[in-house]
Amino acid sequence: MVTEETGVQSTEPISLGNSINLHVLRTVKFKTAVCCLLIRRRLNREESTKNAVLLGVLKQGCAKFPSLMKINGRMDELYGGIFDCQIVKKGEEQIIQLYFEGVPKDRNITDGIEFLREVLLNPLTDGEGFKREITGNAVNNVKNAIEGRINNKTEYALNKCLAHMCEGEPFSVYADGYIEGLRGLDPERLYAHYKDILRTSPVELICAGDLDAGKLLPAARRLDIPGRLPVNIPSAECKTARNEPKIVSENFQGAQTKVCLGLRSDIQPASAEFFGLLMTNEILGGGPNSKLFTRIRDAENLCYYINSVLYRFKSIIVIQTGVGPGHFEHIIDAANHEIEDIRQGCVTRAEWESARLGLTAKFRGGLDHLAAILDFYTAEYLLNENNTAADFINRVETLTLDETVRAAKRVRLDTAYEMR
Repeated sequence: MVTEETGVQSTEPISLGNSINLHVLRTVKFKTAVCCLLIRRRLNREESTKNAVLLGVLKQGCAKFPSLMKINGRMDELYGGIFDCQIVKKGEEQIIQLYFEGVPKDRNITDGIEFLREVLLNPLTDGEGFKREITGNAVNNVKNAIEGRINNKTEYALNKCLAHMCEGEPFSVYADGYIEGLRGLDPERLYAHYKDILRTSPVELICAGDLDAGKLLPAARRLDIPGRLPVNIPSAECKTARNEPKIVSENFQGAQTKVCLGLRSDIQPASAEFFGLLMTNEILGGGPNSKLFTRIRDAENLCYYINSVLYRFKSIIVIQTGVGPGHFEHIIDAANHEIEDIRQGCVTRAEWESARLGLTAKFRGGLDHLAAILDFYTAEYLLNENNTAADFINRVETLTLDETVRAAKRVRLDTAYEMR
């Protein structure tokens, strides 16, 4: 067991058998506790839509609580508990997540685990399929969500850039599905897919809060799924950038041009070198004192906004910005100039300190929210790592400019995407 100065105790995973693991994160900082069931799938286009629809089916009820009204009634009984489901994309995995949050009082959290078990293992069925009306509702909701992507132009441009950049890789797949995947998806086919998921998916139960692992075990061990043959999910591949950047321009008749620049690095996310990449991104576009913001937005006034985000599992950095028409090439040149500055070690003391303080504040601030704690430790589990948030903070505090420069030299522009 590792005790952090940041107030979280993480235990080694407890095997429940059949490739189902229990992870307990003990912290006394919160009045509530959370339990998450993670059903892990390798991202692929053929089944991403099925998984999104399946999530919608599970969310609508189970045999014991066959309606949203019954589910809400059960949550009231569990001291005002919260139940939710979502699709989570982590690197090249698509994760079906069932979530319960409640007060860690009496048997409340173990009852929450029992509730998640009912939702997962005893869904509403009719013969050899899910109930037709429930399946239809889930299909329509997924269809509406897919068609509504275009309404958020910033997010849409980001996803289009990643799709072009990672074409042929699992990371390019939309975790919430595709319209063509809905065709012919009837209750029977979806139910057959559900049974295959139970049989072949690695499953993690992650619980965080003021909890005792020993008291959770009896309920956790009831997550028994017979006949399981879980598949191994390979690690996401981190590639070097292509020799010449891929340039993509698409016309959407928008009032503002969205530009996304995808940068690749082959630095492994579980390696010591990753922290240099983390700092590179923060200096480049992680905050209001970053190079992109202070020089391209403020000094040159080239864009309305600009930032960069690091996708840890793929070691991909994406620069996002909104510009006026005709500035695409100028933005590419300006961004490349700032990246080269970092490669050459041209980082001011103010930029360095701002990036360091920004990173440590993000990690410390994340520990003030149960959802962020779950997200951080889930990433560690999926990478087969056991770093704590304190480890990350300490590593950032001791990072050198030389380490950051070495990481920056392994970052190059791969794809430039313009949605005008």
